[in-house]
Amino acid sequence: MSREAVSHPGIYVRGATTAITRRTTLRKAFLAPWHELVEQSWLYSLGDAQQHTGVAIHGSNVVIDHHHTEVTAPDGPALVEFTRRVHVDMSKAINTLLSELRYDAPGEVWDDRPPHRMRLVDAAAQISHHVYGQLNSTAAGLVARPDQMPMTALSQRHWKGGPLVIDRPPVMFDPRTRPAQVEVWVSPEPLAFELFDGELDALIHHLDRLCERGWRRIRDARRGRRPMGAKAVRRIHPWNEPRTLRETRGQPVRTFKVGARGIVGVNRYAKQEEDGIAILRISEEIEAVQHRVLAGLRMMRDESAVAAALSALQAGAAGTANLMELIVEAARVRATEGEIVTTLKEVFGDYREPSWV
Repeated sequence: MSREAVSHPGIYVRGATTAITRRTTLRKAFLAPWHELVEQSWLYSLGDAQQHTGVAIHGSNVVIDHHHTEVTAPDGPALVEFTRRVHVDMSKAINTLLSELRYDAPGEVWDDRPPHRMRLVDAAAQISHHVYGQLNSTAAGLVARPDQMPMTALSQRHWKGGPLVIDRPPVMFDPRTRPAQVEVWVSPEPLAFELFDGELDALIHHLDRLCERGWRRIRDARRGRRPMGAKAVRRIHPWNEPRTLRETRGQPVRTFKVGARGIVGVNRYAKQEEDGIAILRISEEIEAVQHRVLAGLRMMRDESAVAAALSALQAGAAGTANLMELIVEAARVRATEGEIVTTLKEVFGDYREPSWV
Protein backbone atom coordinates (compact mmCIF):
# COMPACT_ATOMS: atom_id res chain seq x y z
CA MET A 1 0.00 0.00 0.00
CA SER A 2 2.85 2.37 0.72
CA ARG A 3 6.23 2.73 -0.91
CA GLU A 4 8.92 3.05 1.74
CA ALA A 5 11.01 5.54 -0.20
CA VAL A 6 14.43 6.49 1.06
CA SER A 7 15.88 9.96 0.56
CA HIS A 8 18.84 10.47 -1.70
CA PRO A 9 22.17 9.89 0.06
CA GLY A 10 23.17 12.95 2.04
CA ILE A 11 25.47 14.33 4.69
CA TYR A 12 23.89 14.23 8.14
CA VAL A 13 25.35 16.33 10.93
CA ARG A 14 24.88 14.92 14.42
CA GLY A 15 22.50 17.10 16.42
CA ALA A 16 21.64 19.36 13.46
CA THR A 17 18.22 20.98 13.16
CA THR A 18 16.47 20.04 9.93
CA ALA A 19 13.39 21.25 8.08
CA ILE A 20 11.48 18.38 6.45
CA THR A 21 8.98 18.92 3.66
CA ARG A 22 7.04 16.56 1.43
CA ARG A 23 4.17 17.03 -1.04
CA THR A 24 1.30 14.70 -1.82
CA THR A 25 1.02 12.81 -5.07
CA LEU A 26 -0.51 14.88 -7.89
CA ARG A 27 -0.78 17.74 -5.35
CA LYS A 28 -4.09 16.31 -4.12
CA ALA A 29 -5.59 17.53 -0.85
CA PHE A 30 -5.11 14.26 1.02
CA LEU A 31 -3.79 16.18 4.06
CA ALA A 32 -6.76 18.56 4.23
CA PRO A 33 -9.10 18.31 7.24
CA TRP A 34 -11.76 16.46 5.21
CA HIS A 35 -12.05 14.04 8.13
CA GLU A 36 -11.09 14.44 11.78
CA LEU A 37 -8.90 11.33 11.62
CA VAL A 38 -6.52 13.04 9.18
CA GLU A 39 -5.26 15.36 11.92
CA GLN A 40 -5.27 12.62 14.55
CA SER A 41 -3.32 10.27 12.27
CA TRP A 42 -0.71 12.95 11.53
CA LEU A 43 -0.13 13.82 15.19
CA TYR A 44 -0.08 10.15 16.20
CA SER A 45 2.46 9.39 13.45
CA LEU A 46 4.70 12.20 14.69
CA GLY A 47 4.47 11.06 18.32
CA ASP A 48 5.08 7.40 17.49
CA ALA A 49 8.11 8.26 15.33
CA GLN A 50 9.44 10.56 18.04
CA GLN A 51 9.10 7.81 20.63
CA HIS A 52 11.06 5.35 18.47
CA THR A 53 13.87 7.70 17.39
CA GLY A 54 14.36 10.31 20.11
CA VAL A 55 14.01 13.12 17.56
CA ALA A 56 13.02 16.52 19.00
CA ILE A 57 10.08 18.18 17.22
CA HIS A 58 10.03 21.99 17.10
CA GLY A 59 7.09 22.67 14.82
CA SER A 60 4.86 21.01 12.26
CA ASN A 61 2.30 22.49 9.88
CA VAL A 62 0.09 20.54 7.47
CA VAL A 63 -1.07 22.65 4.53
CA ILE A 64 -3.58 20.64 2.45
CA ASP A 65 -1.09 19.01 0.07
CA HIS A 66 2.24 19.20 1.92
CA HIS A 67 3.76 19.63 5.35
CA HIS A 68 6.56 21.59 7.00
CA THR A 69 8.16 19.97 10.04
CA GLU A 70 11.27 21.11 11.92
CA VAL A 71 13.21 18.61 14.03
CA THR A 72 16.58 18.03 15.66
CA ALA A 73 17.86 14.46 15.45
CA PRO A 74 20.57 12.92 17.64
CA ASP A 75 22.20 11.42 14.54
CA GLY A 76 21.68 10.59 10.87
CA PRO A 77 20.01 7.19 11.33
CA ALA A 78 17.45 8.70 13.71
CA LEU A 79 16.59 11.47 11.23
CA VAL A 80 16.15 9.02 8.35
CA GLU A 81 14.06 6.63 10.44
CA PHE A 82 11.87 9.42 11.82
CA THR A 83 11.16 10.70 8.32
CA ARG A 84 10.46 7.21 7.01
CA ARG A 85 8.10 6.23 9.83
CA VAL A 86 6.04 9.42 9.63
CA HIS A 87 5.54 9.26 5.88
CA VAL A 88 4.89 5.52 5.70
CA ASP A 89 2.41 5.56 8.59
CA MET A 90 0.57 8.60 7.24
CA SER A 91 0.36 7.14 3.75
CA LYS A 92 -1.12 3.90 5.07
CA ALA A 93 -3.55 5.75 7.34
CA ILE A 94 -4.85 8.00 4.55
CA ASN A 95 -5.23 5.08 2.15
CA THR A 96 -7.14 3.07 4.75
CA LEU A 97 -9.40 6.00 5.64
CA LEU A 98 -10.16 6.77 1.99
CA SER A 99 -11.02 3.13 1.31
CA GLU A 100 -13.29 2.85 4.35
CA LEU A 101 -15.19 5.97 3.25
CA ARG A 102 -15.49 4.56 -0.30
CA TYR A 103 -13.16 7.09 -1.89
CA ASP A 104 -10.53 6.02 -4.39
CA ALA A 105 -7.24 5.34 -2.61
CA PRO A 106 -4.08 6.50 -4.43
CA GLY A 107 -1.89 3.68 -3.08
CA GLU A 108 0.90 6.18 -2.39
CA VAL A 109 -0.09 9.43 -0.72
CA TRP A 110 3.27 11.14 -1.31
CA ASP A 111 4.66 12.10 -4.70
CA ASP A 112 7.58 10.30 -6.31
CA ARG A 113 10.23 12.65 -4.99
CA PRO A 114 11.99 11.79 -1.72
CA PRO A 115 11.38 13.98 1.33
CA HIS A 116 13.25 17.26 1.19
CA ARG A 117 15.49 17.85 4.19
CA MET A 118 17.15 21.24 4.69
CA ARG A 119 19.61 21.86 7.49
CA LEU A 120 18.95 25.05 9.47
CA VAL A 121 22.51 26.05 10.25
CA ASP A 122 22.17 29.00 12.65
CA ALA A 123 19.68 30.57 15.04
CA ALA A 124 18.44 33.05 12.43
CA ALA A 125 17.67 30.25 9.98
CA GLN A 126 15.86 28.26 12.65
CA ILE A 127 13.72 31.23 13.69
CA SER A 128 12.91 32.35 10.16
CA HIS A 129 11.93 28.88 9.01
CA HIS A 130 9.76 28.38 12.06
CA VAL A 131 7.90 31.59 11.21
CA TYR A 132 7.69 30.56 7.56
CA GLY A 133 5.98 27.33 8.56
CA GLN A 134 3.51 29.12 10.84
CA LEU A 135 2.50 31.57 8.09
CA ASN A 136 2.28 29.04 5.27
CA SER A 137 -1.47 28.47 5.45
CA THR A 138 -2.10 32.22 5.34
CA ALA A 139 0.35 32.82 2.50
CA ALA A 140 -1.41 30.05 0.54
CA GLY A 141 -4.72 31.92 0.85
CA LEU A 142 -6.41 29.24 2.94
CA VAL A 143 -7.24 31.30 6.04
CA ALA A 144 -6.94 34.94 7.06
CA ARG A 145 -4.79 34.17 10.12
CA PRO A 146 -2.73 31.08 10.97
CA ASP A 147 -4.75 30.37 14.12
CA GLN A 148 -7.89 29.96 11.97
CA MET A 149 -6.51 26.87 10.22
CA PRO A 150 -8.72 23.91 11.22
CA MET A 151 -5.82 21.50 11.78
CA THR A 152 -3.52 21.76 14.79
CA ALA A 153 -0.20 23.41 13.96
CA LEU A 154 2.62 22.51 16.33
CA SER A 155 4.29 25.80 17.18
CA GLN A 156 5.81 27.89 19.96
CA ARG A 157 2.41 27.69 21.69
CA HIS A 158 3.18 24.05 22.50
CA TRP A 159 6.64 24.60 23.96
CA LYS A 160 5.23 25.05 27.47
CA GLY A 161 2.75 22.98 29.45
CA GLY A 162 3.87 19.44 28.67
CA PRO A 163 3.20 17.12 25.73
CA LEU A 164 0.15 16.64 23.56
CA VAL A 165 -1.45 13.27 24.28
CA ILE A 166 -2.84 11.69 21.11
CA ASP A 167 -5.13 8.65 21.09
CA ARG A 168 -4.40 5.89 18.60
CA PRO A 169 -6.62 6.45 15.52
CA PRO A 170 -9.10 3.64 14.85
CA VAL A 171 -7.67 3.12 11.36
CA MET A 172 -4.53 1.29 10.21
CA PHE A 173 -2.58 1.48 13.50
CA ASP A 174 -2.49 -2.07 14.89
CA PRO A 175 -3.50 -2.11 18.60
CA ARG A 176 -1.31 -5.19 19.09
CA THR A 177 1.86 -3.27 18.19
CA ARG A 178 0.96 0.41 18.66
CA PRO A 179 0.31 2.10 22.02
CA ALA A 180 -3.18 3.32 22.86
CA GLN A 181 -1.75 6.82 23.26
CA VAL A 182 1.43 8.63 22.31
CA GLU A 183 2.90 11.85 23.61
CA VAL A 184 4.11 14.54 21.22
CA TRP A 185 6.74 16.71 22.86
CA VAL A 186 7.33 20.05 21.15
CA SER A 187 10.39 22.08 22.08
CA PRO A 188 12.25 25.18 20.79
CA GLU A 189 14.95 25.00 18.16
CA PRO A 190 18.22 24.66 20.12
CA LEU A 191 20.24 27.51 18.59
CA ALA A 192 17.27 29.88 18.75
CA PHE A 193 16.82 28.94 22.42
CA GLU A 194 20.53 29.54 23.02
CA LEU A 195 20.37 32.93 21.26
CA PHE A 196 17.88 34.07 23.90
CA ASP A 197 20.05 32.70 26.72
CA GLY A 198 17.50 30.04 27.57
CA GLU A 199 14.72 32.58 28.20
CA LEU A 200 11.81 30.64 26.70
CA ASP A 201 9.22 33.37 27.27
CA ALA A 202 11.41 35.91 25.51
CA LEU A 203 11.90 33.61 22.52
CA ILE A 204 8.16 32.88 22.29
CA HIS A 205 7.37 36.60 22.49
CA HIS A 206 9.89 37.31 19.71
CA LEU A 207 8.37 34.63 17.48
CA ASP A 208 4.85 35.89 18.17
CA ARG A 209 5.90 39.37 17.07
CA LEU A 210 7.54 38.05 13.90
CA CYS A 211 4.46 35.98 13.06
CA GLU A 212 2.20 38.99 13.61
CA ARG A 213 4.43 41.16 11.43
CA GLY A 214 4.54 38.52 8.72
CA TRP A 215 0.78 38.05 8.86
CA ARG A 216 0.23 41.79 8.38
CA ARG A 217 2.52 41.82 5.35
CA ILE A 218 0.65 38.91 3.80
CA ARG A 219 -2.68 40.60 4.52
CA ASP A 220 -1.52 43.81 2.85
CA ALA A 221 -0.18 41.93 -0.18
CA ARG A 222 -3.48 40.06 -0.60
CA ARG A 223 -5.77 43.10 -0.42
CA GLY A 224 -8.87 42.45 -2.50
CA ARG A 225 -8.35 38.67 -2.48
CA ARG A 226 -10.33 36.91 0.21
CA PRO A 227 -8.97 33.68 1.70
CA MET A 228 -10.97 30.46 1.52
CA GLY A 229 -11.80 30.52 5.21
CA ALA A 230 -11.86 27.72 7.77
CA LYS A 231 -15.31 26.41 6.78
CA ALA A 232 -14.33 26.09 3.11
CA VAL A 233 -11.03 24.41 4.07
CA ARG A 234 -12.96 21.77 6.04
CA ARG A 235 -15.10 21.06 2.96
CA ILE A 236 -12.14 20.44 0.63
CA HIS A 237 -12.51 17.07 -1.09
CA PRO A 238 -9.40 14.87 -0.64
CA TRP A 239 -9.01 14.51 -4.42
CA ASN A 240 -9.17 18.27 -5.02
CA GLU A 241 -6.07 20.15 -6.08
CA PRO A 242 -5.60 23.49 -4.30
CA ARG A 243 -5.14 26.64 -6.34
CA THR A 244 -1.66 27.37 -5.11
CA LEU A 245 1.52 28.01 -7.04
CA ARG A 246 3.27 24.98 -8.46
CA GLU A 247 6.96 24.65 -7.78
CA THR A 248 9.14 24.24 -10.87
CA ARG A 249 10.82 20.87 -11.14
CA GLY A 250 14.48 20.74 -12.01
CA GLN A 251 15.34 23.90 -10.06
CA PRO A 252 18.20 23.92 -7.51
CA VAL A 253 16.96 22.71 -4.12
CA ARG A 254 18.67 24.08 -1.02
CA THR A 255 20.03 21.55 1.42
CA PHE A 256 20.93 24.11 4.08
CA LYS A 257 19.88 27.59 5.14
CA VAL A 258 21.94 30.29 6.84
CA GLY A 259 20.48 33.56 8.08
CA ALA A 260 16.99 34.99 7.90
CA ARG A 261 16.52 36.84 4.66
CA GLY A 262 13.24 38.71 4.58
CA ILE A 263 12.70 38.75 8.36
CA VAL A 264 13.90 41.92 10.07
CA GLY A 265 15.56 41.86 13.45
CA VAL A 266 16.62 38.21 13.52
CA ASN A 267 20.01 38.13 11.84
CA ARG A 268 22.26 40.30 13.99
CA TYR A 269 25.15 40.21 11.56
CA ALA A 270 23.40 40.68 8.22
CA LYS A 271 25.67 41.82 5.41
CA GLN A 272 25.08 45.26 3.98
CA GLU A 273 25.63 43.97 0.45
CA GLU A 274 24.94 40.66 -1.21
CA ASP A 275 27.91 38.59 -2.30
CA GLY A 276 26.65 38.63 -5.87
CA ILE A 277 27.75 35.05 -6.47
CA ALA A 278 26.30 33.96 -9.80
CA ILE A 279 25.19 30.41 -10.52
CA LEU A 280 26.68 29.04 -13.72
CA ARG A 281 23.95 27.96 -16.12
CA ILE A 282 24.85 26.42 -19.47
CA SER A 283 22.63 27.62 -22.30
CA GLU A 284 21.54 25.38 -25.17
CA GLU A 285 23.66 27.47 -27.56
CA ILE A 286 26.84 26.89 -25.56
CA GLU A 287 26.01 23.20 -25.30
CA ALA A 288 25.64 22.98 -29.11
CA VAL A 289 28.99 24.71 -29.61
CA GLN A 290 30.67 22.27 -27.22
CA HIS A 291 29.20 19.31 -29.10
CA ARG A 292 30.73 20.64 -32.33
CA VAL A 293 34.11 21.13 -30.62
CA LEU A 294 34.08 17.54 -29.33
CA ALA A 295 33.10 16.20 -32.75
CA GLY A 296 36.03 18.04 -34.32
CA LEU A 297 38.40 16.72 -31.65
CA ARG A 298 37.38 13.13 -32.33
CA MET A 299 37.97 13.59 -36.06
CA MET A 300 41.52 14.86 -35.51
CA ARG A 301 42.78 12.51 -32.79
CA ASP A 302 44.28 9.02 -33.13
CA GLU A 303 41.38 6.77 -32.06
CA SER A 304 43.62 3.71 -31.69
CA ALA A 305 45.89 5.62 -29.28
CA VAL A 306 42.86 6.79 -27.30
CA ALA A 307 41.48 3.25 -27.10
CA ALA A 308 44.84 1.93 -25.92
CA ALA A 309 45.19 4.64 -23.27
CA LEU A 310 41.69 4.03 -21.92
CA SER A 311 42.27 0.28 -21.88
CA ALA A 312 45.48 0.80 -19.91
CA LEU A 313 43.63 3.08 -17.50
CA GLN A 314 40.92 0.46 -16.93
CA ALA A 315 43.51 -2.23 -16.29
CA GLY A 316 45.40 0.05 -13.90
CA ALA A 317 42.23 0.91 -12.00
CA ALA A 318 41.51 -2.79 -11.57
CA GLY A 319 45.01 -3.29 -10.16
CA THR A 320 47.44 -1.20 -8.15
CA ALA A 321 48.95 1.07 -10.82
CA ASN A 322 49.52 4.82 -10.41
CA LEU A 323 46.30 6.13 -11.92
CA MET A 324 47.51 9.72 -12.22
CA GLU A 325 50.13 8.76 -14.79
CA LEU A 326 47.55 6.77 -16.76
CA ILE A 327 45.01 9.63 -16.64
CA VAL A 328 47.64 12.11 -17.86
CA GLU A 329 48.56 9.79 -20.74
CA ALA A 330 44.88 9.44 -21.69
CA ALA A 331 44.50 13.21 -21.71
CA ARG A 332 47.69 13.60 -23.77
CA VAL A 333 46.22 11.52 -26.61
CA ARG A 334 43.02 13.63 -26.40
CA ALA A 335 40.69 11.29 -24.49
CA THR A 336 37.85 13.42 -23.16
CA GLU A 337 37.08 13.90 -19.48
CA GLY A 338 33.80 12.03 -19.93
CA GLU A 339 35.57 9.04 -21.51
CA ILE A 340 38.10 8.94 -18.67
CA VAL A 341 35.38 9.15 -16.00
CA THR A 342 33.28 6.48 -17.71
CA THR A 343 36.29 4.16 -17.84
CA LEU A 344 36.91 4.58 -14.11
CA LYS A 345 33.20 4.08 -13.32
CA GLU A 346 33.33 0.70 -15.03
CA VAL A 347 35.78 -0.37 -12.33
CA PHE A 348 34.80 1.63 -9.26
CA GLY A 349 31.12 2.37 -9.90
CA ASP A 350 29.43 5.62 -8.80
CA TYR A 351 30.40 7.19 -5.49
CA ARG A 352 27.51 8.08 -3.18
CA GLU A 353 27.63 9.95 0.08
CA PRO A 354 26.91 7.60 2.99
CA SER A 355 23.30 7.40 4.12
CA TRP A 356 21.88 5.53 7.11
CA VAL A 357 18.76 3.49 6.48
